[in-house]
Amino acid sequence: MQDKFLMALGLAKRAGHVALGTEQVRDSAKCGKAKLIIIASDVSENTKKEIIDTAIFYKTEYITPCYTMAQLSVAVGVLRSVSSVSVTDGNMTVLVKNSINTKM
Repeated sequence: MQDKFLMALGLAKRAGHVALGTEQVRDSAKCGKAKLIIIASDVSENTKKEIIDTAIFYKTEYITPCYTMAQLSVAVGVLRSVSSVSVTDGNMTVLVKNSINTKM
């Protein structure tokens, strides 16, 4: 069984509409490009607070689904752990949000 959320996130990555990791996510929010920030469920409390504070300050929607850093890393096709991902395209954001907790 494959997860539609992770597949949608991978599609957004291949389309070039994501920023990966805490610094890139913060930068995309500062520039106003981030439409949705996804935070891994197993990030440290300090990192989580930093990302949430950034999202609130720049009025960016954020979610913390039940996906770990390893699962997000595999979904976007990178070898390093990914603490957070921001989706920078409105249509991709809708696709990702609609696919949360949906199985194929």
